[in-house]
Order: sequence, then structure tokens, then C-alpha cells
Amino acid sequence: MYRCATTTLLSTCVLACYAPVAPRPVAVQPPPLSDDVVMNVHTQRRTVLKTRTVEERTCPADVKEKDSPKCTVTTREVTEPETQVVTTATYGAEAISYAQFRVLTEPDFTAKRARLDVLRERCRPASGPRWIGSSLLLTGLVTSIVGGTMKEPVVTASGGGAFAAGIGTLLLGYYKFGGEDCNRAWSLYEDLDLVDEAKQMEVPGQSAANEMAVLVQQFNARHDTLNSATAAARPAENGTAADLTTDRATATAHAANGATTAAHAVDSAAPLPADASPASPPAVGTPPTAP
Repeated sequence: MYRCATTTLLSTCVLACYAPVAPRPVAVQPPPLSDDVVMNVHTQRRTVLKTRTVEERTCPADVKEKDSPKCTVTTREVTEPETQVVTTATYGAEAISYAQFRVLTEPDFTAKRARLDVLRERCRPASGPRWIGSSLLLTGLVTSIVGGTMKEPVVTASGGGAFAAGIGTLLLGYYKFGGEDCNRAWSLYEDLDLVDEAKQMEVPGQSAANEMAVLVQQFNARHDTLNSATAAARPAENGTAADLTTDRATATAHAANGATTAAHAVDSAAPLPADASPASPPAVGTPPTAP
């Protein structure tokens, strides 16, 4: 019975146990970006002296087995040269940590942080079922063991009921209240947690050097493309603004001319008073009449 309860408990933890709400990773502040600054990586190989312990066995001539107790075991320290490959990154003239390097070169880093925030919010409702289910599981298991030891069927049955209720609560929290998102959030948090990388200025290993070189090429290519597109867009924007200014000035001039012409037309078409007649030019040689 105990073996069955233990197997059931382990199976439940595999299927329905989930982690609490993941914390938010510490924000890494990258250097400010500039259009005329590029990123570089510098890989170097250096030789260092490493000390290791060597174990030697000396066996009698008639003993062929190295593990024989008749053999004498001696240890000594040996200093040997070792070649190390380390890579550092710079943005312009500034050395950057591996955490800053990752923030700059991973184009989906910001999207991952946003995804983590979404998963954390989905995980919060599962905290209640997690605590209740875990408590019922533990209580039911202990009660069942005590009931079996005391040979009390009622106690054993109540413990089994609590155990079953705990399993149901955990399954409900996992599949209906976001427990599955809790595990996803923790997996993403472990990828985004760069506390140790923030102190790391040198990255060891040849594979890491190759990966960083590829990421730097992609980063610089993205920024070159962005800068070229921005530079190409600026003359077009300036030309459009100049054309708009010319069009507006022309329209304003046409409007002013039209208003002047309309005013002259109105003055010419104004009616004369009733007792007035159009003035005729005086005859040649006729003296002007005195008023």
C-alpha cells in the first residue's frame, strides 16, 4: 500500500506539480546605441600553468592487476601548460559584459521579457490550488500511514480521501488555473536571468567564440541596414516638405490674385445712383460749365 501511495505521489508530481510564480529577472542596462558605432569581439589564446594531481600505482612483478591491494599508490602534483580561449566584446571603445552582449545581439530578448511577464500573470491564479493540493497530499499520505500502522480503516480511508483530493486539486491548478504556465515561466526566467553574466567580461571556449562572432556580424548588419534605410528616407522627407512649401506658397499667391480680381470686378459692376447718368467727355472746344 505504501509503495502504491508513493508511486501515485511521484506520478502526480510529474504530471501536475508546478513551480511558484517566477520572479522578474534583473534588468541589464546596455550602452546607448549610436549610428556610427559598431560592435567587435576579440578572441585570444593564452597559455596558463595548471596544476593537477597524478596518481601512480607501483605493483610487484608477480601482480598483474592494477587494483590489487599489494600495489602501492602514490600521488604527486604535476604542473602542465594549458591553452585557454577567451573572448571579450566591445561596443565602440567601451568593453561590455556578456550580459550586455546578449541583450544587444539577441533581437528577441525584449520579446522574451514581455512573454515572461505574460506567463507570470497567468501563473498567479495557480498559487492557491498549489498550496491546497500539496497540503492535502501530505496530510493524506501521513494519515494513511498512521491509519495503516494503527489498523484503523476509517483513518486510512480518510487519509486516502485527502490524498485523492490533493491530486485533484493539483491537476485542476495545473490544467485550469495556469500551473503549466508557471513551469514555462521558470524555464524562460532561467534563460533571461543574467546576474552571473553581468559580472563576466571574458567568455571561455572556442564554441562560444564562434557563436559570438556570428552574433556580432548579424548585429552590425542589422544596424547598417537600419542606418541605410534611415539615410535614404531623410532626403525624401526633405523633398516632400519643400514641395509642400512651394505648393502652399503658389496656392497663396493664386488666392491673393483671385481676391484682387474679384474686388475689381465688384467695383466695376456697382450700380449708379438713380439721378446720375454716365459722364460723357466734354466736347472739344467747349468751356467747362461752372458749378
